Amino acid sequence: MKRFIVLALISVGAFQISYAQTWESGPGKVVLNPQNAKVGIGTSRPNSKLNINAARGQDALRVQVKGHTRLYLNSNGGMTVGNYIEPPSRGLYVYGNVGIGTTKPSQKLDVNGEGRFKGLRLPSGGKLRFGMESNNSWITIQNANDAYSSSMDIKGNFYFRNTNKGGGLATAHPIGIQRDGTVTMGVWETYDNSVRDTQGHRLMVNGGILCERVKVIADVPNSDHVFEKDYDLLPLSQVKQFILENKHLPEVPSAAEFKENGYNLGEMDDLLLRKVEELTLYIIRLEEEIKDLRGEE
Repeated sequence: MKRFIVLALISVGAFQISYAQTWESGPGKVVLNPQNAKVGIGTSRPNSKLNINAARGQDALRVQVKGHTRLYLNSNGGMTVGNYIEPPSRGLYVYGNVGIGTTKPSQKLDVNGEGRFKGLRLPSGGKLRFGMESNNSWITIQNANDAYSSSMDIKGNFYFRNTNKGGGLATAHPIGIQRDGTVTMGVWETYDNSVRDTQGHRLMVNGGILCERVKVIADVPNSDHVFEKDYDLLPLSQVKQFILENKHLPEVPSAAEFKENGYNLGEMDDLLLRKVEELTLYIIRLEEEIKDLRGEE
């Protein structure tokens, strides 16, 4: 082993060591033992612990293990870590998993902590997944091919909610997309990934709905058969007796039944239209009877 005492600057071609106190060399190693030593390769004035200056078109740094490149820097700003053969373009290339805050990364990028991004872009066919498969609750955002729309696949229930930062509690009654495809609004979320019973409906709303227009395309009014000749129109005397006994019209549910079961909008519109048509028939019959009594044509 050789030991050199350096007071100012050692220069060997393009290799510079400045302000070193001791420099030890031996088989398979070079050891610098200063507090403020700086090493320059390709520069006579290194300004950092290791300063590599490569001319345009030259490799800045290449580290090989058994003939395979493990670390590569080129003059265009590219950096490659791992197995690599051809020079990279500008950018960072890592072959293998990268861990930030973890020594055992399980994915291409494994971050143990929060991340902050100014922008995040998925290539065509790319996927972004949040959550864990172990509890069957995750979200996959997929940027589909150009011929198809992008999509967000949800495994398990998914809720949109505001957070009360002061109390640290989630605002009650969020908007939920349940794992069976139904949507809830103003309904308490479940904490065991179970599904709220929407009674066969795709949307459940706990509260009022304010809108300008509602269009019903199923169970629409279909009571024109009232005007057929064979329609059995109850005599008014029977209608009167039914009202006296039940306190509501025939075929129409009672107020108690409405409160307990609610009603379908289309079915109720059809029922009300039927009663209006029956009422029209009663009026026509009464007019005909009045004319008969008056002897009018």
